[in-house]
Amino acid sequence: MVFPVRRRLMGWTIAYLCGVFAAHIIGYSVKWSVFICALSILLGIFRSQHRKSAFLLVCTVMFCVGNCLAGNRLSERDLGTLPKTIITGEVDAIKYGNRVWLKNVVCGEQDIKTHRVLVTLMNGETEQEVCVGQRVNGIGRLFEPETVSNPGGTDERIYALARNYELSGYIQSGWTAEGDEAFSIRERLRRLREKLLNHWRETFGKSSPLFEAILLGDRNNMDDEIVNAMRLTGTIHLLTISGFHVTLLAGMIEALLKKLSLGKKSRFVLETVLLCFFAALTGAAAGTIRAVIMASMRMWAKCRGRRYEPLTALSAAALFMNIYNPIWALDISFQFSFSIVLGILLLRKSVETALNKCPLIRRCPRLRDLLCISFCAQVAAIPMQVMFYGYVSPVSLPMNLAAGTMMPFLMNGGLICAVLSAICPKAKELIAVCVSLPIAIFEKLSLRCAEVGVLRLPAPYSWMIPIMFLAMALCSNAIRFGKGKKKARIAVLLALTVGYTCRFYPIWRYVQLDVGQGDAAVLRHGRQAVLIDVGKANGNEALRYLRHEGLYVDAVILSHLDEDHAGSLKELMDSEIQVKKVILPAGLDENEACGTVLDGLNAAKKAGAEIIRTSAGEQFEVLGIQMEVLAPGEWKKKGDNDYSLVLYTEIESAAFLLTGDSPTSSEKYDIPTCDILKVAHHGSQYATSDAFIQQAQPRIAIISVGLNSYGHPAQRVLDTLEKNGTTVIRTNESGCITLWLGKRKMALQAYHAPSLKPILLAYTR
Repeated sequence: MVFPVRRRLMGWTIAYLCGVFAAHIIGYSVKWSVFICALSILLGIFRSQHRKSAFLLVCTVMFCVGNCLAGNRLSERDLGTLPKTIITGEVDAIKYGNRVWLKNVVCGEQDIKTHRVLVTLMNGETEQEVCVGQRVNGIGRLFEPETVSNPGGTDERIYALARNYELSGYIQSGWTAEGDEAFSIRERLRRLREKLLNHWRETFGKSSPLFEAILLGDRNNMDDEIVNAMRLTGTIHLLTISGFHVTLLAGMIEALLKKLSLGKKSRFVLETVLLCFFAALTGAAAGTIRAVIMASMRMWAKCRGRRYEPLTALSAAALFMNIYNPIWALDISFQFSFSIVLGILLLRKSVETALNKCPLIRRCPRLRDLLCISFCAQVAAIPMQVMFYGYVSPVSLPMNLAAGTMMPFLMNGGLICAVLSAICPKAKELIAVCVSLPIAIFEKLSLRCAEVGVLRLPAPYSWMIPIMFLAMALCSNAIRFGKGKKKARIAVLLALTVGYTCRFYPIWRYVQLDVGQGDAAVLRHGRQAVLIDVGKANGNEALRYLRHEGLYVDAVILSHLDEDHAGSLKELMDSEIQVKKVILPAGLDENEACGTVLDGLNAAKKAGAEIIRTSAGEQFEVLGIQMEVLAPGEWKKKGDNDYSLVLYTEIESAAFLLTGDSPTSSEKYDIPTCDILKVAHHGSQYATSDAFIQQAQPRIAIISVGLNSYGHPAQRVLDTLEKNGTTVIRTNESGCITLWLGKRKMALQAYHAPSLKPILLAYTR
């Protein structure tokens, strides 16, 4: 590979980002980094006359710098607090309403200091409005962000660190705020933003939510159905201020400034200031900052009469942003934004050459450019979209073409109409009618196209993502490669094909998800799956896992209707994943379930899922295997746990006993021996009696448990299992637990295991 001078920055940026990812995956060491840098400098001194040696030297140093900066930030951890802790801090900024950032925070009587935190100020009858610069004092709690413990999970800590905070929490009503308001540019921008939003709501009426999202990235007032439809059609990026918005705005500003008698440098300064103002006004997301940096470099090149190099500008933006905050590279929004732009830059020339072969498209340059950019963006987005969301929309390309056609009108027209409405208030109604028409058309089109459905695919392995972009580079004319380009292209495509094919290997797996103090498990064969409980409300761990693995759900089995077992049913039913059957205990009264669970059951009925009720002595079939119902058999008025399903099944070489939240008082059935026991009620003292364990003789006991105040799992249960010789695995310690089930052997893999290799279990039935 040959790196021209103008492309060396790209190589250094890649080395820096590799150092950041290395710190995240395998950790970092300051001593080793200093040693490697010193060694590289010594080697560079002896071979300073060689240009390649100098290039490699800088790459090595950049790798070590990225590794140290990211590793140092990741190693600094702020600890959460206990409930009813005295929290004192200075208001740094107001996010919205009573959601504020605090700096110089002191927690408790021990003066435990933390970095910037995000808290909710609980409102009572006497609370005042808080201002930037005031000192807030109250009783509350700060929580540490949740770490990833399931495949497809979201790293909340990375999300927080990328936005310059780590802890979040609340302060109870009764808090006080003392001091005078401090001057803050950020607060002035927030108030201006609120005024603009209120003005647009008065002007555009029902069409205002979409305009708020398109123009300022505020989608708090958008209908959930519209947001979900845009997500399924691949146009959700329009609701987040990104490079697309900045490019349109930059073009409009440039066109206006050309009509003024200003010099090139003056136009550059004014345009850059306006773009920075827009970025700050809209929240300064990663994609917005990237677009502003690239637009500024393009304008500077034009001002100096030099050729603009997009790949160099992209590299500079990535490097500058990650030097400021090295955690940015690990954030999903950053990866999405840069991946799409990189794909466009790599593939555009090749796609443009192919489109020019069509005479009709060649005669319409604007249509060609729109088709080219949309196609390249969709191709580049596929790896990331499948990685994080588990599907590809077949209507994404035509919908983005429609959006690309409408967006200039919506943005420019919306801004013009908003200004005209302020100048001439009497014309508000007429303006609202003119603007609301394309909005209504786009919303109805999104809803209809969302009905087409999506192509669900399992997420590629992490190592495949950079290889996919390497394949794009090999198919591109933007980067020059040496000899062996065709061979490298074949090797890369072969590696991708073989690697991704492994994701479709049909093997039985039992997956106990880590959902905190709740319960959710997945029984799967190939891409077909059965859920046994779905976890608590707003957890969505089961949904994220299904998307990550690209699974189709045959049935959802609810052991009972407690919120920690069935609370997430509504989120699952409202998603793009279709559920055929919902299986419940026969004696449960749905109306006695909590509101969240009842909403989920109603959503299942609305979606056309078959509701099946079962009880002791019955059997039902899922995924070709028989599930035997052992309990409940009596329907006297007891607690919900007494109605919990107890299931027995055999899969390949393993026998499973799944007990839900069944208490010891319900252990009246014939207890079969088993290989795997899902311990009842999170290991409660009042479940899984000693006699039960002695009869079941489990070889592996899985306990789904999280942070709780109930004492789960009970020491009595743990001791009895240990005396029985049972291997105990807990989700709060091991994370997601996966059992790979073969004909004669099983393999156990824990998400937080020290080794990535599964532990082979040599015993058979």
